Parts: sequence; structure tokens; C-alpha cells
Amino acid sequence: MKNLILLTTALFAIFIVTGCDERIPTPGSATGNSGETNNAAIKAALAVNTWQYDEYSFKAGDSTRVVYRRSDPRYDDPTLKASYITFKTDGTLVGTLPTGTQNGTWKLIDNNGKLQVTIDGDIKNYQITKLNAQSFEYIEVFKKSDPGVTNWDLTLKALYLPANLTEYTGVSIMSPKK
Repeated sequence: MKNLILLTTALFAIFIVTGCDERIPTPGSATGNSGETNNAAIKAALAVNTWQYDEYSFKAGDSTRVVYRRSDPRYDDPTLKASYITFKTDGTLVGTLPTGTQNGTWKLIDNNGKLQVTIDGDIKNYQITKLNAQSFEYIEVFKKSDPGVTNWDLTLKALYLPANLTEYTGVSIMSPKK
């Protein structure tokens, strides 16, 4: 039993030091507990860098609309190119935009990588899909039925997405700011 505890402690230390795995761990995978370990590792990995956008796209079924890709001038977006986000260990965040900075808060709302960000009273939920020292990827689901949604059809048209959609996904890929 003592060896099992030492092994579990060593694995937990490796997990924390390396930031996080390629995929978000399942609850309790590092220690067998209810998931607190996962949140600690995710928080540590998020707060280690200032993150910059490498790519942003919208997906719906088989359709993908790339809006920005740092490595490809065909998909240039000055706003995303100059935007950064810093997650702090105290649960605050700073978003740096071309027009200035935004301050807010962040927290993990479950043990599977669901991230909640609040800026100026606006609450957004994201699902982290990949997190390590080189990459932070997350998605946001947009639904026609969400409160406050207006001009849904115009939005779909502007994004070159099919007109009959009731939801689509925003996909963000970020890397440490260089």
C-alpha cells in the first residue's frame, strides 16, 4: 500500500510539472479522487503562459470556415493577431486587444475541462479540448436558442455557414505568446 501511495504521488508530481496531457484527463485519473487533481493541473497549465491566437474557425457538421490562421496571410485578422490572454492563478484574467485591455475572472466549472470566463458581466462557457505547454485549444458552442441571439441568419451568412443551422462551434487554437 505504501508503494502505491508513493507511485501515485510521483505520477501526480509528473502530471503537475508537465502542465497537462495532450487531452483533458478524466476525473480522478491522476490520483483516483473525485477530480480535484485534474483542475489543479489544468489551472497550473493555463496560468503558465500568455496565450496568443494561432487559428480561429467555425465548424458545423462537415463545414469549416477558417477566420484566422497566424501562419497563413490568406486568413489574416488584425484583431486576433494582436489579441492575447493571460490567466492568473488567482482566478483573474487579462485580455489584451488592439483597443486596450479587458479584465475578468475565470474558473473551471467541472472536472473535465469546462472553463467559464466572465468579462464585464458577460459569462461564456468553453470546453478545453487540448492543453499542454505548446498548445491551448478550446471550443464554444453557439446556439440559435441562446438568450440574446439576434440576426442568426445574417450571422450564418457572414460566416459562410449553411443557412439551416441551429448551432455551430467556434474552435480556437492558441500557443504561448512569442
